[in-house]
Amino acid sequence: MIRFDFLHDPPPRLWGAIRAARLPRRFHNVTAAVVSAVLLVAGAAAIEHGRVNEARRVRSEAQTRFESSRAELERFRLQWREIDGLIAQDRRLREIRLSGSRVAERLAVIGDLFPGGVSVDSLTTNGADYGVKGKAPTIVAVSGILGRIVANAALPHPGIVRIAKDSGVLAGFSFDFRAGDAP
Repeated sequence: MIRFDFLHDPPPRLWGAIRAARLPRRFHNVTAAVVSAVLLVAGAAAIEHGRVNEARRVRSEAQTRFESSRAELERFRLQWREIDGLIAQDRRLREIRLSGSRVAERLAVIGDLFPGGVSVDSLTTNGADYGVKGKAPTIVAVSGILGRIVANAALPHPGIVRIAKDSGVLAGFSFDFRAGDAP
């Protein structure tokens, strides 16, 4: 009995040709080996393709993490430089703030050396260096002041000493003592 299926199209020619093809018995083992080899190579290629894609994904994630770490490191370095700048500025401000009390202390030490009757016209200090200009009624008073300055261990010895007799009947002596680079 022959059956006809009028509702379905016939199979494509290639598929029909493959189905209709018959191999001789002597080629069955060779064909099975070739088909097995093709399937094994295709499976290995699929596995390798999956491994390559996974390696690319891991590399991409690592590159993203690396770029993120690099950006964080740059932000950290920038913050570090800003903090260093703030610390340096704080040190400078602290030195400036403390220098006022140091200068006042130094001026007080120098000012305490002058007895009554001696006038000080100018008293300057720059670090450990100092400069004093003034007037004294006698040369003995000037000598006493110079002796007190030299005897004081907290003050450096004056490098420049100028003493001059003022003009006039009741005039005394002008003096200028300087140690170091004081103006």
